[in-house]
Amino acid sequence: MLSDKLSLKHYILLAAVFALIYAWLMVDQIFISKVLFRFIALIVVAVALLTGFFFIVKPKEPQNLAGYLSLYIGTFAVVASVIQHIIIHFDISWKAPLIWVVAFLCPFIPAWIYQKLKSKSADLK
Repeated sequence: MLSDKLSLKHYILLAAVFALIYAWLMVDQIFISKVLFRFIALIVVAVALLTGFFFIVKPKEPQNLAGYLSLYIGTFAVVASVIQHIIIHFDISWKAPLIWVVAFLCPFIPAWIYQKLKSKSADLK
């Protein structure tokens, strides 16, 4: 299983990436007022942080790592959203499922970027 190949340092880094993405979700409304721009900014922040994670971890099979990250980030997004919006605030909105979709699909973009850049650098050697 892929999770066995990640070291403790990588898990700590992954937890920091989760925390930064979640923190962005909590503070972006201060800087960005339009909902569409908030989703675009969320995607950009998540892709940038996860791309950095890929370049630090340097996986042999980036798509497998993307699937693993998709499961964990998506699950975290769903659980945090349900707790915060539905259980605590009883604020049922159409925005939550969009965040869930972004959370589940977002790790595949950095995997693709990493794979393309890795193959280009191998071609240059």
